[in-house]
Amino acid sequence: MSHPDLAPIDTRFTALAGCAYPIIVAPMFMVSNEALVSEASNTGGLGAAPSLNWRTPELFDAALTDIETRTSKPYAINLIVNKSNLRLAADLAIVEKHKADTTFGSNEAMFI
Repeated sequence: MSHPDLAPIDTRFTALAGCAYPIIVAPMFMVSNEALVSEASNTGGLGAAPSLNWRTPELFDAALTDIETRTSKPYAINLIVNKSNLRLAADLAIVEKHKADTTFGSNEAMFI
């Protein structure tokens, strides 16, 4: 649900992301959690979190399930796309499983 006093703002970003306002609630390492992501999306922005906020792929998978019980709106997952992220393949598979509408990467070749 968007804010009751504000009309949605139509931009290329809102059309692409499926949100009401051109606002991304930043994917903050060790700060963004299920509640923040879902509430940001529920209020018309695009909630986002880094996959590595959850210490294992199993916890990440459970977190996305929790987000999806809290909102039906789009949300974003930030994948760290470099050799230091040994979980990239597992996290990408989890994002695909949950059909996260938007995924940001840190490498132009890996922008979904």
